[in-house]
Amino acid sequence: MRAGIALSPTEAPAFSAVEVLHLNTGIMGHATYGAGLASALDADQLVRFTYVRLPDAVRPDLVGRLVRRTLVRPIPGFGRLPWHRLRSELAASLLTRRAIRRLSKEKRSCPFDVIHLHTQGLALLPLPLHRRSAVLVSLDATASLLGRHTSVLGGMELKLMRQLEDRCFKRADHVVAWSEWARQSLILDYGVTPERCSTIHPPVAIPARPALRSRSRDGRMSLLFIGSDFARKGGPLLLSVFKSQLRDSCTLSIVSSDPLAMRIGADIEGVRIYDRVSTNSAGFEQLFDESDAFVLPTTEEAYGIVLAEAMARAVPIVTTRVMAVPEVVGGDDGAALLVDKADGRALAEAIKRLVADAQLRNRLGQTGREIALKRNASSVVARSLAHRYVALKELLQFRF
Repeated sequence: MRAGIALSPTEAPAFSAVEVLHLNTGIMGHATYGAGLASALDADQLVRFTYVRLPDAVRPDLVGRLVRRTLVRPIPGFGRLPWHRLRSELAASLLTRRAIRRLSKEKRSCPFDVIHLHTQGLALLPLPLHRRSAVLVSLDATASLLGRHTSVLGGMELKLMRQLEDRCFKRADHVVAWSEWARQSLILDYGVTPERCSTIHPPVAIPARPALRSRSRDGRMSLLFIGSDFARKGGPLLLSVFKSQLRDSCTLSIVSSDPLAMRIGADIEGVRIYDRVSTNSAGFEQLFDESDAFVLPTTEEAYGIVLAEAMARAVPIVTTRVMAVPEVVGGDDGAALLVDKADGRALAEAIKRLVADAQLRNRLGQTGREIALKRNASSVVARSLAHRYVALKELLQFRF
């Protein structure tokens, strides 16, 4: 077992730059996180940060890709096999082992000091590490939290996932949780000591000055929804509420590549669906700038980077009281009007409150921006992570 490293907040040793390899799956929020870290740490003189998407790392690895296909892909005539999440994460962990081995050979003359894996699914299996490489695992949720708050995991699959995660967290030198909600699970559900886990929220781009917002020419307020998994993010409920109660006072822009969004929303007057707008693109930024409020009636949300992105732009939010969301938006006195999930009446009433109260919209937007500046700004995240990387490198030198 690798001995865990406790980090002192006052330690900031000065020596050669820390070589960091960051690997993640490169999908949805993971891709946003990896790109955000790369941007945040680009000018940091303490860290040389290398971000590699796992699909890119294993593209030359035919054997690894065949193993993943065997573990994850449906079998013709049988559909999706049981325990899909466990098999997917084991496949990702196996590919991570192979990717680290190959990337470390390429860096033999200057090995990585820290290997930062997001999420723990990439570290479920023991890693082929150089003896002076530390492992930092970051995550937005644990299997225990998913078992309690979602239908994703249960029964024997949940039990096995918890066992694998427990070993993963014991091997890791430090674990970074995106929220205090997730960090408390590390401590209470897995016995990770408080010194070996930190809360560092993910970085988001924060414009120097938020856009000035005004109603559209016909006087209606512009609502924005963003979510790839349209059903889980509450898209159908929002469309139903919009169609029955909000069409006269609002317009609705939906950013989603999920075919369900187009299928049930394309013919509703006042709704525009953008299925080819990628995050961090000019079109993505423009939609935020043109929106008066962001609405995300999600049913499950381990974090919700898009909420932090709305806050960074001073866009008031209506969202649901699920999982880490209340913490992300700053609670009941924060950046959002919070409603219970699947409560269409409460959702409609909250949106109508925003429509009728410009002062409320301004207060929520300003509060959200202040929270994002203190917690999600690239400089804040870069400083916190750079300290973790540097402390890990220094303490590893004392270990050997």
